Amino acid sequence: MRTMNSYWNRLFDVICEKNLFLTILGKVGKRYIFLIRTSLEVNERPNLLIAAGFHGEEKAGPLGILAWLESCDSKIFKEVNLFFLPVVNPIGFNRGIRYNTWGEKSNQGFCHKIDEPSREGRVLLKNIKLLTGSAKDGFLSLHEDILEKNFYVYSYEDVEEPSRMAYELRNLEAKFFKQIDDGVKVNEVCDPDAYAKDGIIHKLCDGSFEDCLMHKGIRSMVTETPGKCRISRRIEATKAIIDKFIEVSLELR
Repeated sequence: MRTMNSYWNRLFDVICEKNLFLTILGKVGKRYIFLIRTSLEVNERPNLLIAAGFHGEEKAGPLGILAWLESCDSKIFKEVNLFFLPVVNPIGFNRGIRYNTWGEKSNQGFCHKIDEPSREGRVLLKNIKLLTGSAKDGFLSLHEDILEKNFYVYSYEDVEEPSRMAYELRNLEAKFFKQIDDGVKVNEVCDPDAYAKDGIIHKLCDGSFEDCLMHKGIRSMVTETPGKCRISRRIEATKAIIDKFIEVSLELR
């Protein structure tokens, strides 16, 4: 799958097949940022938001969401309201580059004034009320570390220690990949230093969208699949991560 057009053709097919709903959040250049939802009803079911494609070279997140939607049992939609941001950075995804063509950091500038929001970030901030409502019972952000052979997890939670959710996602990823060693710095030079402990980086204030939602009282998780592993393995892991996130979110509610 080489372009956004072929990706969206398959995604539109599954949206129609499973009676999902599509909202345009905004436009960056000639590309749209979409929100997919499983219901338009106001109901008592928990709301979970799942995002991918903040960084365009991290392919397994968007492809994993597509594969999950194609294979999932629609009965789950009667238990939980699911919302998907399948590709936050469509320009980067289409070109296979990390940021957009203006070089803006697509997952920075949401809080702490560490950076300015990118064009994609401004679209999300314009829709922040809708997105926080969509994530009120949990947010999952599907990332990859393209330089790594090992996995790790970010836990954005305003508590002293990582929650059960963080450990459940870590243990799930460990079924697919080797866990990163303690003491390895994992993020960019310009970010606050991030080092995993037991495979988890907890409560990092880095100005990301996940950080922003944490400060709004939302449990936010980031999985980092290793980009140096096979893409098919990373997609299968992503599907399993989504399943586990939904399962544990329902149990914790």
